[in-house]
Amino acid sequence: MKKKNHRSTIEKTEQNSIDGEKILKTLKSLLERCEKSGLKIGYPGEGGERPFRHWLAVDLLEKVLKWPSNKVIVGERFDILLQDSAEFPIVTIETKAPYRKASKKERKNFEDRLSGFGTLRTVYFTNGNEWERLEIFSPKGKLEIREQIEFNLEKATPEEDISIKRNTLSISLLAFVVP
Repeated sequence: MKKKNHRSTIEKTEQNSIDGEKILKTLKSLLERCEKSGLKIGYPGEGGERPFRHWLAVDLLEKVLKWPSNKVIVGERFDILLQDSAEFPIVTIETKAPYRKASKKERKNFEDRLSGFGTLRTVYFTNGNEWERLEIFSPKGKLEIREQIEFNLEKATPEEDISIKRNTLSISLLAFVVP
């Protein structure tokens, strides 16, 4: 009996796993797509942030990670919000144009908005290549950063940096609990 349960647990874990290589490949292809579309459009002031944000939401979050599309909100004040099963925002992803470093002012403005949703627990700040994850808590509207992790896509390896187990995605920096 024990052996059967153990095997069943392993099979379930493997079914809930998403190939780290697929996640890295998707992220890298998004950046390539942004570069190609930016070169073709070539319009001054259009840095590729909006297409990157859209493709990140659809291609990675919805298609690869299977986050329900009705729980992925793409906007401006909060670039991407991910909702839990009760429709509370629990994750936000702040995007910048691919490879573009955010200014200190942009970063401060972003952090100032975080306490606006007391249900947010995980926050990402990314330009596609560089990712930063913050684990936060905002009791009574006061932001508390509990953990900060950085991740560089160019240095990532599927074996070391990416795994999904028991519905939790962890890309060294990316950690989502899929509803």
